[in-house]
Amino acid sequence: MIEGKFVVASDGSESAKKAERYAAELAACLGLPVDVVNVIQVGGSAFVSSGATLALETELAEEIEDRGQELREALKRVRGVVRDQTVSVTGHLLEATSPARAIVEYCSTSAEPIAAVVLGNRGTGGFPRLLMGSVSDQVVTTADCPVIVVKA
Repeated sequence: MIEGKFVVASDGSESAKKAERYAAELAACLGLPVDVVNVIQVGGSAFVSSGATLALETELAEEIEDRGQELREALKRVRGVVRDQTVSVTGHLLEATSPARAIVEYCSTSAEPIAAVVLGNRGTGGFPRLLMGSVSDQVVTTADCPVIVVKA
């Protein structure tokens, strides 16, 4: 028997929207909760001068607002598919230097078992994907729970 909750990673991409729908349909069929997560990528290895601190704080505030809006839209889409008031759908905005690390850590520290992480195979990544591999690749290889990758 499948127990726990589904965790769906959303970045607003078309692939993520397909993953949201897949997770919502599974959750509705099985009566399991869904946690929708969106990651704010912070930090990194870029050198920052003290004069750029205010600009970075402003940029981070804008990023938080943008990711928060993406999360609200994702929650609306997932709830629209689930349509079952007994299935809990919650959203979580995570901060990390790596989206994959944030997703894996969120799952590994969850008090409730994870039925599966659901994510798309193509996000909004671009060039960094060539350097580090895709978020879905990293989650598949490092997560301790089942991972479902939905093709775009």
